[in-house]
Amino acid sequence: MSTVQIYDHDSEHERLHKNKMMELEGWLKHLGSIERDMDRMLEIISCRGSEKTLLYQKLMDKKKENRAQLDALYRYKNEAGKILECEDQQCDQYYGKRHRDFRMLYRYNLEKYNRLKEDFFNVVSASQNMGHTLN
Repeated sequence: MSTVQIYDHDSEHERLHKNKMMELEGWLKHLGSIERDMDRMLEIISCRGSEKTLLYQKLMDKKKENRAQLDALYRYKNEAGKILECEDQQCDQYYGKRHRDFRMLYRYNLEKYNRLKEDFFNVVSASQNMGHTLN
């Protein structure tokens, strides 16, 4: 549930900021879920004794990327209150661009994760069908 509330008396600037903060909270929640999913995938690979596989390494690398993005988004969230203090268009543009950059990074990393997750399930499925360890 979002902690951000939009009220009728909010200015257009406040509404825009709050919408961005709701979007940010969604990213944080989703990336946290992805982190937990990757932990489970790594656990499955480890249980099968396949920690030295390329897939395991790709998952570890992606987990580090995901953690770095989460950390950056939490820092952004902590400084986002400054957006409401903007008094000129240059300040608004700076934070607007920053938010768009984070959105693009989030989408890019989500696409990379989805491809990796698909690879994981293909390998797990193939190994189950053949009765082998993960490659």
